[in-house]
Amino acid sequence: MKNKAKLIGTIVGVILFVILIAGFTYAYLIARTEKDFITGSGKFSIDYSIVQDIDATSLSPSQDKNDGLHGIVKAKLSENSVAGKFNIYITPSIIEGLNTNNALKYEVYINGGTTPYSTGTFNGVDVGTNVKVVDSYSLSSTSTYTTFDIYIWLDNNLIVNSMFGKKFKATISADSTSITGEF
Repeated sequence: MKNKAKLIGTIVGVILFVILIAGFTYAYLIARTEKDFITGSGKFSIDYSIVQDIDATSLSPSQDKNDGLHGIVKAKLSENSVAGKFNIYITPSIIEGLNTNNALKYEVYINGGTTPYSTGTFNGVDVGTNVKVVDSYSLSSTSTYTTFDIYIWLDNNLIVNSMFGKKFKATISADSTSITGEF
């Protein structure tokens, strides 16, 4: 009888030991998987306004950007927003005959700078095509607006006779994307 009680005690002890180990393992795994996983994500919101849209139906040839069309966009992060990237587009609604060479140009300046952020032409651009003039500009301030000055002009040195009397009209639009956190 003594050996039988000893055997039952040993079996119960082993079973309790296995249950104890399983309980600790389960608790450890639950604690590891229930931790907060912070990815840097949060509210993303950008305040922007098109202060001055491109609003003219004809362009006169000029030597530089100052005698052409001028658009202004201002953007900043909304209060408590995570960082984001900002894009600006020019979409022609009329571009008759002005898209056949590099004479119709654009330049974008940021915060009154003297060096262009981006430059380009409308060569080959059709009506309704979004021309991205600002690509993924990083916004980081919630208190100060970033100002984007957009200039469009006909370069007097590159125009041809067939461009005289042609019309150009476009709108400015924008979108944005959040910057995702790193794991």
